[in-house]
Amino acid sequence: MARLLSRVLRAVGRVLVRFGKLAGRPIGRGLRLVLGRPIFFIVNQFDRMMGRFYAWYPGAARWSLERRRRVILAAAGALAVAVLLTPLLNVELIPPVSQGEFTFNLRFPEGTSLASTDRAVSAIEKQTMTLPAVETVFSNSGSTLLGQSTARVKEENIAQVSVTLNRRGGAKTEEATVERMRRVLDQVPALSYDVTRPSYFSFRTPIEVEVAGYDIATLRTLSSEVEQRLSRIPLIKDIRSTMKAGNPEVHIVLDRQRMASLNVDPAQAFAALTNAVRGNVATKFRREEDKIDVLVRNSEEVRRSVAELPNLVIGQSDGTPIPLSSIGKIVTEEGPAEITRVSQQRTAIVTANLSGHDLAGAASEIRNALRTVSMPEDFSASLSGQSNELSVSFRSLRFALLLAVFLVYLVMASQFESFLHPFVIMFTLPLAAIGVVFALLVTGTSVSVMVLIGVIILAGIVVNNAIVLIDYANQLRQRGTPKLEALVQAGSVRMRPILMTTVTTVLGLIPMAVAGGEGAELRAPLAITVIGGLVFATALTLFVIPAVYAVIDRKD
Repeated sequence: MARLLSRVLRAVGRVLVRFGKLAGRPIGRGLRLVLGRPIFFIVNQFDRMMGRFYAWYPGAARWSLERRRRVILAAAGALAVAVLLTPLLNVELIPPVSQGEFTFNLRFPEGTSLASTDRAVSAIEKQTMTLPAVETVFSNSGSTLLGQSTARVKEENIAQVSVTLNRRGGAKTEEATVERMRRVLDQVPALSYDVTRPSYFSFRTPIEVEVAGYDIATLRTLSSEVEQRLSRIPLIKDIRSTMKAGNPEVHIVLDRQRMASLNVDPAQAFAALTNAVRGNVATKFRREEDKIDVLVRNSEEVRRSVAELPNLVIGQSDGTPIPLSSIGKIVTEEGPAEITRVSQQRTAIVTANLSGHDLAGAASEIRNALRTVSMPEDFSASLSGQSNELSVSFRSLRFALLLAVFLVYLVMASQFESFLHPFVIMFTLPLAAIGVVFALLVTGTSVSVMVLIGVIILAGIVVNNAIVLIDYANQLRQRGTPKLEALVQAGSVRMRPILMTTVTTVLGLIPMAVAGGEGAELRAPLAITVIGGLVFATALTLFVIPAVYAVIDRKD
């Protein structure tokens, strides 16, 4: 390898020298000296190291085959340790992607005027611009987009502050900026807020608790209690409920028995009340081709004053006017801002974000917290959101992994014309699982959909090295070589293609694992999974797979 690379470098150097002479500047020789010697030195050292490993391997392989049961037990112990360490791994649906943009949705107290909201938002903008990583800030007061549609909700007490960071900042810088903005917003009295980020995927909120029941007042009480429980969990931020405070409403409650005693018809009373407050189109005024409604109703002073409502005349009894106060009462209440239905049932949805990345751990804590909330009859609380999507996605990916393993085994069984040797080869899968767990722990990577996709890819890649090894060992045994010696020779002969396959795959994945840029959070977990599983499985394949083969295949 070193000689071949040296010849290539010399040929490139000659071309550069000729090009340099033609240009009047002999630069080729200098480039050959600067680039060729370091590369030649690295390749030469690598060649020497591999030569020593080739010479050392036959003795090490014989030693492991003589103690094959101990080697298998050691590998099983490593797998057990990896299984015991899995609870230390965080679990999430999709790694959070940092795009350097986020939006704070602000809600000031009910009754705040648009001018007051705009002044407060302007002050927040000025404080945000002083943060070091912030590039641009823009805001919107008085309306917000309703979900992903183009419909807008217009309220004078709501606003959004959108922030764009400079490209020098990464995920850690974005998280630090968000936390500093939280401290700024916490200083604003009676302000509630939450954070949203642009997403590559349209997933639901990380945390969603659905409290279902019919009575609105009970739903509001239970949702507030759930909010208090969630606020005690450290990982959870930006808690908000769909049962937010609504606008004041005037309810008129009529006494039907009193109306019957005064001979007042409920329909006539309702019509008189409607005409007095909302008005009635008595006639139409014609002007050329236009027709204009003539609306008859009480004066604006009467309609705007709740105190004047009891004096409205809504009927007569023997010629005596009957005011509203005689047959009913007026109650001022706060109505719901919106009524959300899930599966045709009234539901209060409490949503929240995660400040960490352990969705599974947070979901477990939330379920424990919900058990402490006493639910009345016909009311229930359940966890939904990304936790449900997590379980569904992981369940489907587990099925895909089992199907991939089964198909790989069938292909190998048909090619080897044996059920035993493919079973030996399948032992590379738990060896790869050891490497995956340790790679995720060392790099601090959470288990996510991307990691499981990497594991499925590993199921098809990691068996290749064992196939090459076992296939050549079978060929040597057919030629009359003893079993143990055939395993040693197969490892020695096939070591070079095994290592070359692994090294080239790992080198191709390293840029994917360490490169930054947008979407790196999605690429890196997959690459880390494949690299960790492939490296660990290759290192153990040369020793553990021959030991398993020697134990399971009892023919000499």
